[in-house]
Amino acid sequence: MSYLTPNETAVNLAVVFTRSGQSRARVSGATIKKASGGSRKVLKSGFIRPLRSSLEDLGWGLQELESGGYAAISLKSLEAAKPVTMKRYFTDLEKKSVRKGGSNIMAFLQEITPQEDGVDDDDF
Repeated sequence: MSYLTPNETAVNLAVVFTRSGQSRARVSGATIKKASGGSRKVLKSGFIRPLRSSLEDLGWGLQELESGGYAAISLKSLEAAKPVTMKRYFTDLEKKSVRKGGSNIMAFLQEITPQEDGVDDDDF
């Protein structure tokens, strides 16, 4: 059984992503397995981590999705994205709190976490 390296797999995937003409895409685990030579039964973190790094070197980001599979995004496409800053989106009180090392992490987690999931104090 022969496996391609994460770097070789990244090149194969980058070709697929580039040929798709899309700046973002969903990619299944099955497609990643095929791009790695087709004989992998499981995509282990020891393979995915260097694969992600190799894809970044080739200009692509890869992130696992909660719903299954992975999201791929052209990093070049983000160059035109609007910048976001704390100056614009944090209140003066929040910025002051961060500078003093005491920002309200629990309140922020409640703000960014979907309601059905919630956040427990035990998580932090």
